[in-house]
Amino acid sequence: AVVSTQSGHYGRGKTGWALDINRAVDSKGFEYADEPNYGNYGPIERNYHLARRRLWTRIRERIGETKKKEYDGDPDGWEYSKLFTTKFHTKERSFDMVRRRRWNRKLVSDVPVPVVFSILKDLDDKKSKDNPDMFNIAPRVMTEYGSKNARTYQLRAYLYQARGLLGADPTGYSDPYARIIFGNRSGCTKTVHQTCSPMWDASVVLDNIEICGDKTEIAANPPYIVIELFDEDVLNQAMHDTMKILKKEKSNKMLDNVSQLDVSIQLNNNTSSFVNHDKLGRVVCKPRIMDGSSEGDPTKLQWYSTQGVKRCKGELLAAFELYEIGERELPGLPPFSNGTYIVPTGIRPEL
Repeated sequence: AVVSTQSGHYGRGKTGWALDINRAVDSKGFEYADEPNYGNYGPIERNYHLARRRLWTRIRERIGETKKKEYDGDPDGWEYSKLFTTKFHTKERSFDMVRRRRWNRKLVSDVPVPVVFSILKDLDDKKSKDNPDMFNIAPRVMTEYGSKNARTYQLRAYLYQARGLLGADPTGYSDPYARIIFGNRSGCTKTVHQTCSPMWDASVVLDNIEICGDKTEIAANPPYIVIELFDEDVLNQAMHDTMKILKKEKSNKMLDNVSQLDVSIQLNNNTSSFVNHDKLGRVVCKPRIMDGSSEGDPTKLQWYSTQGVKRCKGELLAAFELYEIGERELPGLPPFSNGTYIVPTGIRPEL
């Protein structure tokens, strides 16, 4: 028997010796080198090789129990180091200046049964009286709803105006427009040019929005609506090239000329242009569920503060209604004017 450096010893192997072919060797298990002491062995034999070798292995089993290594660190669990930024060690040394100690706690599940499922490898073994061949798996946690729990809704977003938005253009103004995102549907308003307080007076209707869950839960906690505010800059390509040249020259005289440029934007089919969208802010809110209990209580516009952008400022005046399709007959669509739906009477402010 061969005595191990650890406690206990090894007995003879259960199997005999076998060639170690789990390495870079040839078909016979040999590897070759110039000199036996150099150690630069390879699996291909050359004419100048003067040495070869092959290794034999066998599996051994331990006889007796392994003695656990005793903890030789601080009995109170302290770790020591010269500084908090250097590596810590368990034994205190003379040059150590700081120490630390960690506290751990075990997290115990409130559910007595772990969230692990036993899966049959063969479905034919399900009716077998013997122990079937099974394996455990922790599945991906997903929530599935049947077709009965999927409800279809219509969102009506009334965006009247915004005030105090960021000025993203060199003129100090912006060309703002709003995009409404709800579920897998989205819509946007028209662009109002050169203003920080746009008056959209728009109604955005999003149809066929599927929301899964119980009706009472949806009414108590409806999904969030995201309204992104952007600045639309449409620049002529020639104007863009001129600004690029002036920026490279970095001359004070040229910079003065840049401030005096008459920026007139003229787009036609013969000139190339591009659109740049700068984000002005975001509003996140919840819609009002329109059911039988909300009858007689008209929807009112509210001011929502913008967020999501550094130094963002401004507010949005809007209201949102969520109707369930199929529950009852929906009210008529908002009035249509100049190619867009406007905020209906009763919701829009009376000036």
